[in-house]
Amino acid sequence: MTDSPQGSGALVAPHPSTPAVNPRLLLTVEIPQTMREAPRWLVWRLEPNPDPTKKPRKIPYYCDGSRRQGVLDTQADWDRLCTFEQMLEALDTGRFTGAGFALGPDGTGNHWQGIDLDQLDQRSELVAVGEALPGYIETSPSGTGLHAIGYGLPFKSLGSNQSGIEAYAAGRYFTVTGDAVRGDIEDVSAFVVETLAPLHSPGRDTTRQTAHPVPGESFHAKMNSKALQTLSAWVPALLPKARPYHDGFRVSSADLGRNLEEDLSILPAGIKDFGEEVGRTPIDLVLDWGPAKDATEAALWLCAQIGINPATLGWKTRQAAQPRENARPEPPPQGDGSPAAASDPAPRANGGRSQPSIDPGAVTVVTASSIKPEPIDWMWEGWIARGKVEVLAGAPGTGKTTLAMALAATLTIGGRWPDGTHAEPGHVLIWSGEDDPRDTLVPRLLAAGANLDRVHIVTGFIQGGQKRSFDPSKDALVLADHIAEMDPLPALLIVDPIVSAVAGDSNKAAEVRRALQPLVDLAMLRRCAVLGISHFTKGSAGRDPVERVTGSLSFGALARVVLATARLSEDEGGGRILARAKSNIGPDTGGFAYDLELHEPIPGIETTRILWGDFLEGSARDLLAQAEASGADPEERSAIADAKEFLLAMLRDGPADVKKIQREARDDGHSPETLKRAKKALGVQSHKQDFAKGWIWSLP
Repeated sequence: MTDSPQGSGALVAPHPSTPAVNPRLLLTVEIPQTMREAPRWLVWRLEPNPDPTKKPRKIPYYCDGSRRQGVLDTQADWDRLCTFEQMLEALDTGRFTGAGFALGPDGTGNHWQGIDLDQLDQRSELVAVGEALPGYIETSPSGTGLHAIGYGLPFKSLGSNQSGIEAYAAGRYFTVTGDAVRGDIEDVSAFVVETLAPLHSPGRDTTRQTAHPVPGESFHAKMNSKALQTLSAWVPALLPKARPYHDGFRVSSADLGRNLEEDLSILPAGIKDFGEEVGRTPIDLVLDWGPAKDATEAALWLCAQIGINPATLGWKTRQAAQPRENARPEPPPQGDGSPAAASDPAPRANGGRSQPSIDPGAVTVVTASSIKPEPIDWMWEGWIARGKVEVLAGAPGTGKTTLAMALAATLTIGGRWPDGTHAEPGHVLIWSGEDDPRDTLVPRLLAAGANLDRVHIVTGFIQGGQKRSFDPSKDALVLADHIAEMDPLPALLIVDPIVSAVAGDSNKAAEVRRALQPLVDLAMLRRCAVLGISHFTKGSAGRDPVERVTGSLSFGALARVVLATARLSEDEGGGRILARAKSNIGPDTGGFAYDLELHEPIPGIETTRILWGDFLEGSARDLLAQAEASGADPEERSAIADAKEFLLAMLRDGPADVKKIQREARDDGHSPETLKRAKKALGVQSHKQDFAKGWIWSLP
């Protein structure tokens, strides 16, 4: 790295009038190699502060353009951080102000660390401190401060105050300019504890700093995970004023004795301090509010409260040598840790992203006798269960959304389900990408008699001060964070259509499973039922109803219950049926007749509502077969006609590649069988282009 202009490494206060240099060039030239290889990069954008009296805010974004928020320093957060090269590509779009680097744990037992000295041009007492800074040091974006970045042991954060000193090893990111002063990556924890902490908070007991775990040790990480699973064993002992909140606890700032309005949320999914706007760990809380003076003592205290032997989490009693001041730790492992892996320039399978050495964790095994059996928590006995994902699918025209609104209304008023049983009153959260709340959803809820005060509708997503449409394929984790803060929690979440939760190919099982997992986790963690609405694939009459759900079979496989709808033929008396097509947790046969009725809930607003009929015996396949017999279902009668129109449009301008036709037909909802029948009906011809190319179709 380059020294300061003084040559000797001495440091003077930076000045904002320093001549401008291409920031991208500085990043590519001056950043230490250890930082370049770490997949910890972000971008940031300067945005107006809601308080016009304050300076603009530097808002962090992942390189895909989504705002970094929620619980930080988790695997989910790490997975969204990007490589150095990806960060440069994001900057090249011109949408962001600068580069950022995420501080905090990386899964090896070490932490990325940051020190910020602010306004050195106005704080002469900090100039000497700046000259002694360890680590990689660069000028901050303002030009009047210094940032030092290190890697090593964690320490207790030094937050913003009048001292002009800040230091973090978790829950933060640093802007990166590449305007280097001197230095390289080394452990700065001793400097923070021994030099900065007394200057930052005179009179504070600086011995209570975060611990010095052995690099690579997983005991502390395992302890944090275990503590999140057993909150009731230690939170009341640590924070007696904590009150039960969902499946965890919440503590007001007043009860914490601090002058802030926001609360501390402690949940199995993670700990969030809304006052400091950072994620926390159980060990952090014990350090802040308990008897421990370092992280190891905090972890051992948690073990005692929970009643587990620390050795089961990998703890070994040892006489650990104290780190030498400003000692440089081993750099984050790259590849397999061998010299060849560290120097091999060949691109990796994941696009060149260097892999940190992640704590492999430990398998937990218990005897079956130690597990207390629990019954399925039914919302509607045999049909909709709390904590599970259900799918409601059928052909267009069967009133699926109206049906979902009727079920939601029953829940909000504690009414009766179609079988006559009472519903326990609850709240409902709805997202619909197909229907307008004003002219469709709310009128149908009114027609069904819903308590609208218990219905919550997702209307959009705000990111970077800009509002956009909510996208369940990208925003499910943020939605889960929002649900965690709702009081009471919604008992039912309706997602219409559920295929929108898949950003990739909805016909690929692996992509569907990966995309739907956040919804599965949300249902389990928040104990709410998730009802996803879907369609039947055109031309799929006669097949198993679960196989008819549009997209990959994984939609039906992940759902614990699949409900199917169809129209009855006029010979059967008309109307519609709701059938139980699949259930892994209860009966999987039977159904109910229902019909749609026009209704005017308030003058001038006309909509539809559900009229329930009798219970129907039989399997869903048999019930739907009756409804679709002799082509009674208008959707099935039109399937071939729709496929013919599709083929005419594809081939109107000339021959087209067969694979392209089949792919677009699948995306448009046409089954292979229907496409084949439409091809035959139109007399479409098949030709082999030549030996090296594939088949094409053309009109006669």
